[in-house]
Amino acid sequence: MGLGMKLMNHVLGNLAAGAVSSLMEADNKAAEARKAEAQAKMQAYEIQKKQMDEEARRRKSAEEIAKIKAQADADKAAINVKLLDDKSFNTMKAGIVLCWYIAGIDGNISKDEAHAITERIRNIKATGDIPEKYRDAIAELETYRPMTFDEVKVYLDRADSKSLVGLALRAEYIAKMDGMTAAEKSAVDGVKLYVEQKVGYHFKDLHTMPLTVSMICPTCGGKLIPDESLRKATCDYCGFTKLVEYKS
Repeated sequence: MGLGMKLMNHVLGNLAAGAVSSLMEADNKAAEARKAEAQAKMQAYEIQKKQMDEEARRRKSAEEIAKIKAQADADKAAINVKLLDDKSFNTMKAGIVLCWYIAGIDGNISKDEAHAITERIRNIKATGDIPEKYRDAIAELETYRPMTFDEVKVYLDRADSKSLVGLALRAEYIAKMDGMTAAEKSAVDGVKLYVEQKVGYHFKDLHTMPLTVSMICPTCGGKLIPDESLRKATCDYCGFTKLVEYKS
């Protein structure tokens, strides 16, 4: 083979090698480009997924909030319906009157007692649209006025009998707010005794604690007249009744 032919083969070989190298470099660049494109797509997908997840979370949160609000509105509507029922409203009135009676029985209504009662009234008034006949009745109860136990019993007799135990315990709670006085204890016991006789519920503290009592009615100052059992006495003037135990 002549020198010229060898030189030509060498040149052709270099050209072929260069072409192969160029093709490989192009392939590598294309692969890198495809990899970069895939990574970009993956990043875009991750961003989109996060956005979709966040949107789904917000949507779910909004739905839950809407459900809670709907339930609250339904509960409020149910309270309003109950409030508009005569027996339920009479029970509310009885509870307020009873608490005023207990709080004022010792001649001194504390700020805590007054606040607890007036707050209850405000909550009732805030439940929604109330017919005027009920609104006027509520307004009459916002201010304390002295009552005999017979007057209080008029309200209690109109209340739902199933609520009487709760009303008595609520009245006792009011009496304990600033320390229960002897007059308040006497009045609370009288209310519990009324409830026992009305619905048959048994307040254990009435029968397990020794009781001593003046024979003067804490409501009106009249004389308490004991019954045949000598375990309870009733005011002949206002009808207040309480348990008694004579000291020997």
